[in-house]
Amino acid sequence: MRDEEDPYVWMGRAMQTIRRANWYRAVKTVEGRPGAVVRLEGREVLNFASNDYLGLAGDERLIRARSPRRRSLAQAVRVLA
Repeated sequence: MRDEEDPYVWMGRAMQTIRRANWYRAVKTVEGRPGAVVRLEGREVLNFASNDYLGLAGDERLIRARSPRRRSLAQAVRVLA
């Protein structure tokens, strides 16, 4: 298929522009349990994209006390910047 026939050719050009301008953002993998402080790319950093600003999600007392029907922890949107 030639460029003029491809209805999505604009998308490739837009992505090239975004990358050249250093505007491209990718989701980074958080290592370990989510919390107020996490490991990201091998470094310990504050997690401002979390609703666990008090660091209570990892508290073993609260984990044991929560309902057995609730297995997962809520997390905030990770791509904010």
